[in-house]
Amino acid sequence: MRYFHVQSGTGFFVNDDGYLLTNHHVINGCTQVTLKGTDFPETMAEVRAVDAQHDLALIYVKASVPGTARLRDNLDDMNPGDRVLTIGYPGDAWKTGKYTLAEAQLVNTQGPKGHPDWIQFSDSVHHGNSGGPLLDGSGNVIGVVLLLVRMRAAIMLHKARRAQLQ
Repeated sequence: MRYFHVQSGTGFFVNDDGYLLTNHHVINGCTQVTLKGTDFPETMAEVRAVDAQHDLALIYVKASVPGTARLRDNLDDMNPGDRVLTIGYPGDAWKTGKYTLAEAQLVNTQGPKGHPDWIQFSDSVHHGNSGGPLLDGSGNVIGVVLLLVRMRAAIMLHKARRAQLQ
């Protein structure tokens, strides 16, 4: 008898060519990656690049992309208390392909001890939200959601863009 371990997480398309960004820990150890979404049929995908240090993975799927994220370059004019949103597939939501949207507030534009690669927000994210976008109030992606021990945080995308995803 063969046993399979299923991991789930969230990701988002960053261009029309079929590239999707998620967390490295979402796909780490997987022998197969399958994408499924509300407007996206179940499709096999391949991992093209990883940055384990920043917990990022770039996934490729050869399919028609339903839409791409608008990426924000910096957080210069964002302040603690600003509205942010998370979109993801927490818990067993991956089975239905129906995402959840949660509203939160920006807590800090730096991580613990002033770490510049992290931002913190007030929403309590759950397993399955990892790899999803953190959005500003206008719907622009400002980070990639990551759950770390009791801390809610997101990797700033302008840092991720500069990371060598190879």
